Amino acid sequence: MTKQKRMTTKFVILFSLWLVARNASTLLSDSLPQEVTDVGSNRLMLNHDDTMKQRVLASTTTTIPMFSQQDCNRNLDWNSCALFSAQGYDYNKTVVIPCGQCVTFDVWGELKLPMGLDVQGALQMFVNFHSLHLYLPFLRVQGNLHITTGATVITDTPSLRITLTGTNETRTQFVPAGINQNICSSQSTRLKPCQVGTKPFVVAGGQLNIQGLPSPNCPSWHNLINVATVPLVDLLASKATNFFLDCSSVLDKTSYDSSSNVYSLYPECLHQYSIYKVSLRVRAPDTVNPVGFNVELRSRNNNNRKDFQIAKCPKATQTDWIICESQFVLQTNMINGYDTFQVQLEWDDKYIGDVEVKDWNITFLEGPVMGLVLPRDVAGCWGDGAEILVTSHTTDYKDHQVRRLQGTPFPNPKDRNTYILPLDRMIIRPTTLEDSADFAVEVALLSRNIVVEGAKDDPNNPRHGGHFMIMQTPDIIQRIEGIEFRNMGQQGLLGRYPIHFHLCDSVEGSIVSKNTIRESNQRCIVVHGTHNVTVSKNVAFNTKGHCYMTEDAGELDNVFIGNLGAYTRTVEKQISGDESDFDASTFWCTNPGNEWTENVAGGSEVNGFWFEVPSTVRGATNLMPLSKDMNPKKMAIKRFESNVAHSNVEHGLRTYPRGYQPEVESVFSNTRSYLNKKAGVFFHNSKNLALEGGVYADNEIQTDFDKADNIRFENAKVIGFSESNRKIFERERLSANCPRIGSEIHTFARDPNDSGAIFRGVSYSGFDDNELSNCGQQTVAFNFDDKVQTTMFDFWTTIEDVSISDGGAPISFCQAEGSDVTDVYITDLDSSLRPKGLEANGASTIMSDNAKMPALIFIDQRNCVSWKDRCCMYCINTCLRSITYAIDASYTEGYTLKVTDIYDSKDAIIDGSYYYEDDELSDSLFSKQRVYSVSLPPGKYKAEFFDKQGNPVWPTHVAEEYEAIQCPNSLLEGSVQLIQPDIREAECTELITNGSADHSNSEHSFWSHKGGGVTVAINEGRTGNAFADYEQSSNDDSIGQYLDTRCLKMMKGRQYEIKAYVKLEDATNALPYDCTNSDTCPKAEIRLNIPGEIGSGYLEVAREYVRPDAETSGWRLLQGIMTIEKQMAVASSAFFYIERNLEGVRMLLDDISISLLPEPACDKNLVMNGNFEDSSFWARDDDKQNTKLELISPGVNGDEDNAMELSRRRESWHSMSQDICIGCMKEGGRYTVTSRFQLRNGVDDSIFACDRTQYKGIDECPEMELQSWLDNGLDTYKSSKRINAANAAWPITTAGWNTMYGIYTASSIDEAADITRLTWDNLHPSKNLVVDDISIIHLPMNCKSLIVNGDFEYDNGRTAAFWENTGQDVEIDVVDVSQAKDESNHGVSLKVSRSGPGIVQQLDSRCLKAGTAWRIEVRIKLVNTSTGKGVRCSPTSRSRKDGCPHVTISGAKDGADQFEQRLYTDLTKGRWDADNLNLWRSNKLIVNEAMADSDSVSIEIRRFNEDWNVILDDFRMIPDADATDTGKTASGVRPMYNLQNYWKLHLGCFVILATLAFI
Repeated sequence: MTKQKRMTTKFVILFSLWLVARNASTLLSDSLPQEVTDVGSNRLMLNHDDTMKQRVLASTTTTIPMFSQQDCNRNLDWNSCALFSAQGYDYNKTVVIPCGQCVTFDVWGELKLPMGLDVQGALQMFVNFHSLHLYLPFLRVQGNLHITTGATVITDTPSLRITLTGTNETRTQFVPAGINQNICSSQSTRLKPCQVGTKPFVVAGGQLNIQGLPSPNCPSWHNLINVATVPLVDLLASKATNFFLDCSSVLDKTSYDSSSNVYSLYPECLHQYSIYKVSLRVRAPDTVNPVGFNVELRSRNNNNRKDFQIAKCPKATQTDWIICESQFVLQTNMINGYDTFQVQLEWDDKYIGDVEVKDWNITFLEGPVMGLVLPRDVAGCWGDGAEILVTSHTTDYKDHQVRRLQGTPFPNPKDRNTYILPLDRMIIRPTTLEDSADFAVEVALLSRNIVVEGAKDDPNNPRHGGHFMIMQTPDIIQRIEGIEFRNMGQQGLLGRYPIHFHLCDSVEGSIVSKNTIRESNQRCIVVHGTHNVTVSKNVAFNTKGHCYMTEDAGELDNVFIGNLGAYTRTVEKQISGDESDFDASTFWCTNPGNEWTENVAGGSEVNGFWFEVPSTVRGATNLMPLSKDMNPKKMAIKRFESNVAHSNVEHGLRTYPRGYQPEVESVFSNTRSYLNKKAGVFFHNSKNLALEGGVYADNEIQTDFDKADNIRFENAKVIGFSESNRKIFERERLSANCPRIGSEIHTFARDPNDSGAIFRGVSYSGFDDNELSNCGQQTVAFNFDDKVQTTMFDFWTTIEDVSISDGGAPISFCQAEGSDVTDVYITDLDSSLRPKGLEANGASTIMSDNAKMPALIFIDQRNCVSWKDRCCMYCINTCLRSITYAIDASYTEGYTLKVTDIYDSKDAIIDGSYYYEDDELSDSLFSKQRVYSVSLPPGKYKAEFFDKQGNPVWPTHVAEEYEAIQCPNSLLEGSVQLIQPDIREAECTELITNGSADHSNSEHSFWSHKGGGVTVAINEGRTGNAFADYEQSSNDDSIGQYLDTRCLKMMKGRQYEIKAYVKLEDATNALPYDCTNSDTCPKAEIRLNIPGEIGSGYLEVAREYVRPDAETSGWRLLQGIMTIEKQMAVASSAFFYIERNLEGVRMLLDDISISLLPEPACDKNLVMNGNFEDSSFWARDDDKQNTKLELISPGVNGDEDNAMELSRRRESWHSMSQDICIGCMKEGGRYTVTSRFQLRNGVDDSIFACDRTQYKGIDECPEMELQSWLDNGLDTYKSSKRINAANAAWPITTAGWNTMYGIYTASSIDEAADITRLTWDNLHPSKNLVVDDISIIHLPMNCKSLIVNGDFEYDNGRTAAFWENTGQDVEIDVVDVSQAKDESNHGVSLKVSRSGPGIVQQLDSRCLKAGTAWRIEVRIKLVNTSTGKGVRCSPTSRSRKDGCPHVTISGAKDGADQFEQRLYTDLTKGRWDADNLNLWRSNKLIVNEAMADSDSVSIEIRRFNEDWNVILDDFRMIPDADATDTGKTASGVRPMYNLQNYWKLHLGCFVILATLAFI
């Protein structure tokens, strides 16, 4: 052996010896805890990229049939394609390019293919030097289609025009080629993927590569840099000759008529779309009241005259000369058809007096626009004759201008980086980047070298053009670039759109770019059930319905970037009522998990960007794996950045009406929204949204936060009337938006648990009123609107670093005050809006300037400046915090809340706020609370309720809520002490008021509803009136009332019995309705509001509907037991209600009560009504809708006795239950658990005997279980496991009743429990369970005899009560041993099929103190199973073959095995008597520390020869008074091995032996 091997061998031996020693020491020590290694399961940890890959891969497996790329096209040789003209195609048949073949198109001019073209192989078209007009009814691509136009400049003549023909009578369908041939015949889905309708251009498993631009760098649109006007730039020399020659003044000053203040104009100086300036000075010397003046252009022709206002002057008085100056554009309607022109001064009709005018003049400023200045990249792309679009520069979405280029763009002599585009006709001067970087219009190229169009050949369907669809083709990259789509889309038909990705799943890498969609009949670019498409720099103009859109709300990771939409119109016919194209939006966004950047919605008949986000994915997309359990409304937006919305009829960006409520904040970044007729941004029914950056200007409302909570608005510009747009409105005499509001917000929150809005770093300007808009009081930077739910303010709003310039009105509370909301306030965190001259340190408050504002009583008003005309005041160094108190509104009209300052006794009386809707159904809803709100500065206060008579009162419940802290020195939570009048226990014995409905024939006093309404049904009750609902549209409809929370707090842990008589009638015919044969019957629940927790909790407290009322027809008793748990005791409100649980059924209620039960007698049966005098206290558990409980007779004691049958169960654990008495069980205490039972076949009701040796089978015996719940102080419970408490006792019979017995040891959770529930389990659903005589009784501690029923005489010797078999191989029977030498009459017989198992019982571990001595005795007889004769055993043998049985005592702690000890008989006198019972007595047993430390100890007799039956009797474990503690382990003690170390020991030994063998 080498030295190295010897060293290795030594190391191995030493290591093994160390391992053996280490584990042997561990094995021999019972004080060391067992080591546990938590290996866990292998998991794949994915980074972000891996996650994305996994999602894409997962999405490729759907239930939707998908087209695949043909294998025969994978190795095409594109360089050796055949010529189309050489193929000899028969045009009277469908032209098919076969799979695997490549063809180059070489037929030019006009070509008609009346039967269509099917590209299954490859087709390439190079049309840069040719032109082709192709007519065909369909173009189908199952292979490859490659089209390019080369470097051809775009003009008015396309290189390729594809016209799709056909009518609704010529719809097409196709059978796919090759490997896709079965997709059409797939009937496993409702989809019909091969029905493609009329005029289709469809891709099915194929690939497009279409490039229709002269260069990939050609732009599709730009913002307008500047304009070129005549005569500033000599665009067309012939037109510019003598243009505006000597027209420095247009006014003929020699023509003045002083009597009428009229001047004539030089007609030759007036030209369409030119800009002029009128100026004069005016005075009204005969009045001190301001007089308004207008300047009008009077256009004449013969006897015709029309007047046009060209200037609106400031109001003048007798004191000062007013300068009146204004620009105007000479519109077409001002000059066409007229030859004589004058200007005249007009003034208010009410003014009678002289007018003085001087310095009249009208001057020419700028000629008409004949050219556009754009970046130089248009050169070589946009050519002579190409059609362009200039988007609207006003609030009118129709004010776009379409022209053609007349000539080629040429360099701008003033800036060589720009080009001038000459126009064929003049346009009105729009806004340019030179005018404003924020508001410049867009100029788009409409023409393309490739045109795909639908023929207008179907007079019966004039709005049905062609449609283009990529159909169910995943994982294939498509390129669609530079195409002009005209007359596409088929209005009213689903799936028929100009560009449509249809259920393609992931198409990563696909791009739809720089196309034009024009005159679309229905929508533009529709991404449907498709992910990872890039839609970029497209132009859509004059389209109908939503334009750029995601269809089903399941589409993800698509990118919309740099797209432009203008003149988006509504449809005449909508696809269905599920769609919303009547409210057309340029961008329709249904799933936030996509990107929208640098897009422009430049003129829609309704909205620019519309986030109409549902809570579920709809349509076929819902079948895709990525859509499973998806809730788009809760998803965060992936990206919304630098988008623009202008000139839309309604809103630039909106979330109406569904709203958008992501779980985390979603940011809309750098949005520009302007010149929209309603709101720039309209967040409705939403939460957790942020506007970061951006410009919001010239809208009616710049940002409208309407029922939108947790809104953040930061670092933005808000402009009421911008300077650049003011000039446009002035010169074109347009009406400005009015009202003109910066940010409008509600006075109430959508959800009281949410906050309002935060404004940070926002600048406001342009809110100074002017003569042009004349909005007056409607011009304001901040406005609280007049929409209210109650008259209480709770939209907590803060501002910081906010500025308002131009002298504009900062804020107005007047609309809110007009709706009687008089407690509005805004927290100005840094006092940024404080009036000039005021110094502030920290936060200030803008609050209602109204005597009803409670805060005015408690603040120092010397720190306030009133803005009376805006209904508010500014208070420096003031910080308020609001507290709201909500109470039951059903009987509290006239209640007031008095709030008192503890230190100076100032007080305020607050009236409740309740929103009456004059609708009984709405006004009696339980959720319609009467709310009291008070806003307070820091301090200490008390609050108390008073009734109409001024008496202190408690309104059953008060839900107190502190507003979130807005500023550092806020009122601290708990600073207001809510006074509760004392209540006596006697007042809490009954929790229901007016349960008989007899308080009034007209008022349902104290009662409200949770849907369905509530009314008094006069004389329809059991003895008088009843309560009834009057709408039956929902199964959730309920009638209920609030419980007094003081009683719930006082009675924590006590139990109440719920009773309510219920009658159901068919709502259509008023006939009685019996629900007991259906799955649903009325139930009772309690809705809890817990302070500090969001939302509400629901507890079902009664569902048992089992007993008809014998005295009144149709009435049944709804019954249950309610334990006042911790969460009920701390609830701020508890609404008890009875839910009908059925639709179309009228529900009547009478004699409703919740009555206190007597405190339990812990020394008696803890189960209430265990003998079933009626159904009280029992309920269904788990499957409460289907499981049926029914009282039956006879019970155990005969025909006069009841039992309870449990049937119609669907799982083995579906059961009945009772919450047993709380507070009786003590940790370590032992309780006997018993019940009598029968099993019946669910089909024929025959009695069935279960098999105690079977587990989890159809013949399994049921067991009783106990489980406790402990409120952990949060919104959940800590619970114990469901613990077996009793099992069916041997033997089992079919002749009568069987019995379950068990001994249950209570845990710490049981002692402290809020709920301890008794149930049954492990019963096959095909069997019905009948039970009677159920009990749980405390078992007194008896350390004189630890074994219960050791003489087997319990239950008159009928069963082996409290004993369990230790395995399926043991059968137990009770036998008569009276003939044997025994003191008792009964024993048990054990029949085993193998030698190991026996019977076992749990001992009272409390008696087993360390050092105490015990002796075990049992009488045993052994019988040979074959001969029936007695046999002997050897007391000294340990063999299973002839040895006597032994007793094992084992223990565990916290579920982990602690020790095991085997005891053998010390039988030494005489010999074993084979024919009689023999006294088996153990050695003395001394309790060691391991046994004493165990919380669970069992005794078991086992290890029999399988050929023997064993008869046992008089089994005892008793103290041995003579035994002494020697400090040594008792005879026969065998510690429980730590199995992990046990195997380490053997492993070490094995290594040593192996090493020695190697040596």
